Amino acid sequence: MDKCATVAHLMACTDTAMTLRWAEDDELQHYLEWRSAASDAWTGCVVTSPALRTSLKPDTAYSLRMRCRRKGSMKWSEPSLPQVFKTPCLLPMPLQPHTIRAERVTHSTAVISWDLEENVPDGCMNEIVRYRVCLNKVSAKTLEEEEGEEGYCTSCSCAFEGLKPGTEYAASVSRMNASRLWSAALPHLVFRTEFTTPASVELENIEALPTDGDEMTLRWIAPRRNGADILGYDIAVTRLSTRDERTERTGPRSEVVLKDLSPDSWYSIRLRANNAMGPADWSQPLEVKTNAPTFLTPSISLVDAQADSLTVAWERPDCHKQAVDTYTLQMSRGSTVFADLASFDAMASTCYSHRHGPLPAYTKVTYRLTCTSSRCGSRF
Repeated sequence: MDKCATVAHLMACTDTAMTLRWAEDDELQHYLEWRSAASDAWTGCVVTSPALRTSLKPDTAYSLRMRCRRKGSMKWSEPSLPQVFKTPCLLPMPLQPHTIRAERVTHSTAVISWDLEENVPDGCMNEIVRYRVCLNKVSAKTLEEEEGEEGYCTSCSCAFEGLKPGTEYAASVSRMNASRLWSAALPHLVFRTEFTTPASVELENIEALPTDGDEMTLRWIAPRRNGADILGYDIAVTRLSTRDERTERTGPRSEVVLKDLSPDSWYSIRLRANNAMGPADWSQPLEVKTNAPTFLTPSISLVDAQADSLTVAWERPDCHKQAVDTYTLQMSRGSTVFADLASFDAMASTCYSHRHGPLPAYTKVTYRLTCTSSRCGSRF
């Protein structure tokens, strides 16, 4: 056979499939070949009438041709003249604006949902498989939409997080069918996120860690609903024994070191967050006790001993809080009663010679030293 004379007729055509029919001949086998306008390679297979071709691309021209051979023959004829068919471009129908709504809107979150039509319009051609939701910020000055966020889902709702408080958003929904074609995205809905003062800091989210006698580290977890960006925190510190209260303001960090407290004392601590709208309500008070003071421990040693005098020296004790204010040297002669010998300024020499005069033989002389710091206390 020189050339196949069979002519295929298009029975039906959608955006992704077409059905062909031709006059059957019991003596002939047919081989259908096709290619898109963008391809140079032909694809084919043995077919019988009617033949259904699927997985086609929408809005695409296809060339089709036929080969044939007599049954029992191994040789196919030359192809027939190509026929050109084009699949239609059938986009999904857009959602109606009245079916879109914004739900559970807070300062930073929102859920965009919509109703599903009971009857899918004919223009969709096949089922909807995916939705795309676009949220664009609306400029307060120009009322124009600015570039925003996109969300994708397969159900009829889509949740967004991290939105800006007190901001207008324009929401639009488009949908994709099984042919991976998107519908138009009409401007459906405009809504505004909340802009309120923050919620209170929960008491169980506050932790106080006393460190030194006059310091305390305070940590907390920011409130879940902050209404807008938190600018800082107010901290009210009250000493319970005297009811003295002071208020400190910190930045947006959730940790601070409270200083200049009284050692070994009970305090009541309250917090509240601040944003551009104002302060939140105070938290429930947290009562905590500061640590007892850290005492200094001086070290004294004998430098020289004579019959009627002694020379002693000492080392300045380590104290990371504050330097020593004064030293006091005391002496006892064979008893447990000590008498002050001398007091020294902290910057004075750390060596002292004492002339006690002649003493009876085997008299026990004991020296001890007190160093005092106004912040750390004192110790012998």
